[in-house]
Amino acid sequence: VRCFVKEVAQKTTASRFEKMKPYKTEVLQASQETLMQAKMYTPERVDKANLSRTCYHMIRFGLDAPDLLDRYGDRIVELAPSLKPVDMSLLLWCFARAQHRHDAMLKALCRHIVPKLHFFVAVDFVQTCHALAVLKHRDETLFRRVSLEVPHKLPHFAGFELARIVKAYAALSIRDDLLFDDIADEVVRRPQDLSATDLLFLAQGYAQFSVRHPKLWLALSDWLVESSLDLTPKQIAGVLISLSTVDFHHDELIRTLASLLSRKEVLKELELKQVCNVLNSLARLRWAGEGHAAVLEALAGRAVNGVAEMGESSVTQLLHACTKLPVLGANEALVQALLARATALVPELGAQSIEFPGDSSARLRRKDVELLTKIARAAPSQISDFTPQGLALMVHGYTQLDVRSEILFYLLGNEMVEKMPLFTGQGLGMVLHALARVQIKNDRLMQACRKHVRALGEELTLSEIDSIEAGFKDLDALDGATSAFFGQLRRRLGVTQTTARQPQDPWAAQEDRLLWRISEVEATGVAWPLAPGESRSSPTARDGELPDEESAEDRDKSDLWALWGAAADGSDGGLGGPGTNAGPPTPPSQLREYFSKSERIGRPVKDLPARAAAGSRESEAEEKPTGGGNGADDEQRAPEPL
Repeated sequence: VRCFVKEVAQKTTASRFEKMKPYKTEVLQASQETLMQAKMYTPERVDKANLSRTCYHMIRFGLDAPDLLDRYGDRIVELAPSLKPVDMSLLLWCFARAQHRHDAMLKALCRHIVPKLHFFVAVDFVQTCHALAVLKHRDETLFRRVSLEVPHKLPHFAGFELARIVKAYAALSIRDDLLFDDIADEVVRRPQDLSATDLLFLAQGYAQFSVRHPKLWLALSDWLVESSLDLTPKQIAGVLISLSTVDFHHDELIRTLASLLSRKEVLKELELKQVCNVLNSLARLRWAGEGHAAVLEALAGRAVNGVAEMGESSVTQLLHACTKLPVLGANEALVQALLARATALVPELGAQSIEFPGDSSARLRRKDVELLTKIARAAPSQISDFTPQGLALMVHGYTQLDVRSEILFYLLGNEMVEKMPLFTGQGLGMVLHALARVQIKNDRLMQACRKHVRALGEELTLSEIDSIEAGFKDLDALDGATSAFFGQLRRRLGVTQTTARQPQDPWAAQEDRLLWRISEVEATGVAWPLAPGESRSSPTARDGELPDEESAEDRDKSDLWALWGAAADGSDGGLGGPGTNAGPPTPPSQLREYFSKSERIGRPVKDLPARAAAGSRESEAEEKPTGGGNGADDEQRAPEPL
């Protein structure tokens, strides 16, 4: 078979023309690695299909440089509108891996990712969020769209991918309760897919936003117990800090992690700052479980050896732990070392931490004169930066130790007047009680406190009202208007100033209410008083008038005693059975005397209205026996004692 296809001439590499271009010869003779590196170093010539792959290989081979990455960033900005979703996420990951930030590239990619976000898969979401978290680029619009897209695709996420999403949101301080709730439900559904590190990331992320999801924290705690041996000492400290942040008590997990940290080989790997964080976390949890004394003593011994190297944050954390845990508070060596170190660090303490040493020494009942003197000298220079909480703690600490510093309290009082609108009811009560303890009266401060109490109004609770009022009374600063205002607040809260003891039995309250109604009824046949909204079905007799015979007969038939006797005898009516010869019911006069007894706790003494009193006197006159009556009969008709 003949072929009529014309053969194409092939160019040889040995031609004279090729030898005249030495750079082409180098390309032909170069290896594959040389060609790849040449392509990597010329990002301007790379097309959109190979840009992400070339950048990825450059990062993995360690050939990246700041100026080269800037050139890549410029090239990405040019090609951003035409890049695929997988290329966008991979390029962001490459720059995050190299720890290189290119602002123009980040803005361009975030702007073009939003319309293509519905094409993203789980890996693309994770790479994008992780890269932006590492590069600290907080794009609210992008993350808001991510929060809408991720919940629909959560079943396709692996366990570690769920943890990375939560970690990225926590790193950028972007809170989305709906997304976190959906991720928590997914974690509770399949916690077995998470490793120990993933469990730690989830715990830290949810703790940062104080998300207290009971089922999530229970599942995390149970699985952290199972994988506790896979955690490093630093990770164990992170778990305890997370538990203390959300105040979640899981005794088995806390005991397991604390026991692991108390081992000598683990304590050697733990940094001094982490030891302080662990002790502070256990103090916030107020852990007193099985074997807590041995664990705390081991951690305290490690802390004592490094007190001289501690900074201000570590010292304040350990002082707080000593005030909360009796085992640490009873450790004389640790407390003395901490107070000595705090005294040396006073000039370096800031406005947010200078009040803690004085308050802690007051709670520990340690009156360190040198420490308190240094704090009093250093506080005025930075008193304008104090928070309301810091001002209250400073005053509380000095007064608890009965230290009266007129100049310091004067400066603190002036600063409290300036920041009075920021005080809460609890802080106001603490300040008033502290000043009352040492009897320091500041008229300007008292006036500001009274004004602020009215501003707080209904925000105050009953305990805060009692505390503030007691502080005003101790300082002789409670005026009539403020006292009346407190009374109004109590009435709004449903509590009067002279609160009586409420009956424990709910039926007793109903019984008292019924007896009061009986005692207020006149003996002349006046009908019961009606409650608001009630209506009478039949007319009642007026005062001094007797009802007609028909109504009297009907009333006798519906009498309780008559019905009771009829039910017992099996008859239609009458006064037989238990109602026979039982005597009349207790008269109002005797009920009034019963309620007037002061020894009956919980029943306030009531003054009956004049109308009821008049009726009771008439009933007493009718009940007095006459001289011609039968004595036995009168004795039988006399009312029985209640």
